[in-house]
Amino acid sequence: MTDTRIALLGAGGRMGQAILAAAPGLAGVRISAALVRAGSPLAGRTVEGVPYGSDLAAALAVADVMVDFSVPASTLDALDACVAAGKPMVTGVTGLDTAGKERIQTAGRRIPVLAAPNMSLGVALLTQLAATAARTLGPDFDIAISETHHRHKRDAPSGTALALADAMSRALGQRQGNGAPDPYGPGTSSASTPCCSPARASVLRSAIGPAAARVFLRVLSRPPSGSPGNRPESTRSRICSRSTTKTWGP
Repeated sequence: MTDTRIALLGAGGRMGQAILAAAPGLAGVRISAALVRAGSPLAGRTVEGVPYGSDLAAALAVADVMVDFSVPASTLDALDACVAAGKPMVTGVTGLDTAGKERIQTAGRRIPVLAAPNMSLGVALLTQLAATAARTLGPDFDIAISETHHRHKRDAPSGTALALADAMSRALGQRQGNGAPDPYGPGTSSASTPCCSPARASVLRSAIGPAAARVFLRVLSRPPSGSPGNRPESTRSRICSRSTTKTWGP
């Protein structure tokens, strides 16, 4: 079986580093390019024989799919590069504004695109459980999401918290409380995300570790048999079955 070649954008970040550490131990997947911002201290170094770089076109030339765990501005640049190269894109970036989300939707008419606020199998399960709890308890119970992150967290509430709020609100047939944005919108300054009604009782927590990177890579490493051109759709479908996602594409 031919390895799925991944151009990893955001290779210098926490999730990027977790993926780089997990990939060598998994069959069927290979990091073909490790992308960092121009001027990064990592530029010019190598990881598992792959040099860190910032040339999107060159990275896509040797990859089957772009995997993105960077920041919104880099995501949109990479999106344009993927469209130009005709390569699929998987992104876990949150904090995109309305214009950014519209660009992803537009790109999805030309290439397969998967966008998810969290790629963790555990968080996908937590999202389903949260929706079940909200549906079972009903509107008489107040719900809140409390989260704690490392000091370098860029968006608060996180995309994961907003996805949980969205799942519970949808389960109750309501909008998120206080006009909270959807999981793909910009974060706010607060790490508390009320949904459905004012906060009172329930708290949901999740932790992301190296296991998330391993599960994510295993999904990408198991496309069905066929030509490489068939991989984007099958890869996207497999991930969609494991995560709260938005997908676009033919």
